[in-house]
This record gives sequence, structure tokens and C-alpha cells, in this order.
Amino acid sequence: MILRFPGLKPYVQDNVGRLTPLDQIDTYRDNWWCAVDAVGSGTAREADRLSAPLELLYRTGQDPALEFLSPGQAGAAQHELQRLASLGPAPNYLSQQVTAWAQKAPSDPRLPEALHLAVKATRYGCADADTGQFSKAAFDLLHERYPKSPWAQKTKYWYK
Repeated sequence: MILRFPGLKPYVQDNVGRLTPLDQIDTYRDNWWCAVDAVGSGTAREADRLSAPLELLYRTGQDPALEFLSPGQAGAAQHELQRLASLGPAPNYLSQQVTAWAQKAPSDPRLPEALHLAVKATRYGCADADTGQFSKAAFDLLHERYPKSPWAQKTKYWYK
């Protein structure tokens, strides 16, 4: 489901947010989520950080988004941020999940589309130095196991 909705993120954005419908690729790569920074204001993407004037207002060192929470809730939220940070950017995580699923249930008829979408995510989502290897793994699996599927025909490239 997440691969079909590039506008989904595991956190809430402030400001204007995404203007492209959730089920469409955003041409400015506001798709899925970027790597999360467990320390500070949440995401590693510069556009998602606090502006300089807000940084001056929130000098406490605590994420201002967590200030309305009790200390226990803020600790739980920080723990969740650390778990999200360990996942890396969405294209890497989603590609890993799809290839693991393909190993467990190779005859699932939904796999060719999921592998296609995983490769597409590596093109239109945030990337890091490892994204290319995940893109290639999903691409290779798609073309090895399902070469005649329409999804393999639509997936002509993998991305670095």
C-alpha cells in the first residue's frame, strides 16, 4: 500500500505540506520519506527542518514538536524517531521489504507490481549511497522471476 501512495510519511509535516495528491508521484521528489534524523527536529531533509527564526525560539534542545507531550510520551516519541532513523530513506526500506516478501512468498501474484513500484521509488524518492543496490536487487528479481509480466516490461532500468 505504501508503494502505491508516494505521499505517505511516518510523521506529520508542518507548513504547507505536500500539494500533490497522495497517490501521485511528486515531480519535486516529495515522495515517501527521507532518512529521519533521530536527534533534533525529525527529518534529515533541509526543507523539513525549523527555520532560523524558529530555531532561536526553541533553544531548549528538545524537539519543539514534542513540547506538548509529558516526559514519558516525549521519551516514547524519541524512541520512535530512533527506530525510524534506523530504517533509512523509504526507497531503501521498501525495497528491502518487497525483496524479503518475494523470498517468503514467491508465487504471490502481487509481487511483480510491488517490485516495479520498489524500483520506481528508488528513482522518485530520497536516496543515499545504498539506494542503487536496493534498486538493482528489486530490478533483478523482477526480471529473473517475472520477465514476461507487464510490470517487468514497464521497468526498463534500475537507478543508482
